Amino acid sequence: MSDSSEYLEKIATLEKVNETLLKSIQLLEDKIIRDPRTGLFNEDFFENYIMDILNASLPTRAPGAILFISIDNFGDINLHYGSDRADEILKKYASYLKNITSPETILFRLSGALFACYLSQCEKSKAIEIAETIRISTAQAEIFICFITVSIGVISFEDLFNMNEPQEINIVDFIIDAGKQRLNIARKHGSNQVCADSNLKEREQNKRTLLLADSNVFRLAMLADLFPRNQFQVLTAKNGPEVLEIITKHEINLIICDCYLPGSNAIEIKRTINKYSRLMGIPFIIITDHKHIDSIQQAYSAGVLMIIERPIYIDEILAIAQNFSKGKFL
Repeated sequence: MSDSSEYLEKIATLEKVNETLLKSIQLLEDKIIRDPRTGLFNEDFFENYIMDILNASLPTRAPGAILFISIDNFGDINLHYGSDRADEILKKYASYLKNITSPETILFRLSGALFACYLSQCEKSKAIEIAETIRISTAQAEIFICFITVSIGVISFEDLFNMNEPQEINIVDFIIDAGKQRLNIARKHGSNQVCADSNLKEREQNKRTLLLADSNVFRLAMLADLFPRNQFQVLTAKNGPEVLEIITKHEINLIICDCYLPGSNAIEIKRTINKYSRLMGIPFIIITDHKHIDSIQQAYSAGVLMIIERPIYIDEILAIAQNFSKGKFL
């Protein structure tokens, strides 16, 4: 073989290696920024992307909007049809959104049954029109295993421009809170609604929802009283079935569970929760009288966030609740 032939062969080999490397890099990037269940961009990417967009848009007052889209009553769907079929609805709805929105629309799955889409160079009136189209089309779709509707909160960049000092707040957190506020308003009006207006300057503090579980009613009431009502909505359960029922019907930010409940223990409850993909990410804390090495290992392997030993210190439990219930969407 001549030197030139060997040289060309080496170049061809290097090109193949380079192509394979580029594909591997692309796959790695997709794993980092995409939701594995739906293929849409994930929540972490959403926060970074929207921050970059806002930093560019606010100084120039460039129009834009974000739609927060939530499948109504998804907890009931999950409970009735099971987690596997509920996951199929999420996948299919992600594809459906791609089909009914323009190619320029950027779609995200934040978590659970909550999606978002960014509309570039979009005035508020147009964003509301698009949201209504998505809402109506979803209710008329016949491709899902059951009838589904969505509630949509619309956040227009105009809302931010009209605020006096938007730079003084964490703008991404503000948008997420405002989106959740408007979603809640839409749900209170009966779901299958679009909400694009609310007083953002006087928006109610986005309360975090805690689920406290303990078979001791007196101890449960004492624990519930520790949490300020202006910061937390507190739900309570006295056994494992009540825990599961509540978390499928409410958006829970944090579960604090006594180690032993009638008919089950906290670790068994956490393992059951792990079977539901949209619920397994809820932070789960166990309270116990005594820590044992075997139960500690089992708890952490099941995904328990923390084990707290009695006596409970008020400042400690409040700090834990405030830090770990800050809320990603559920």
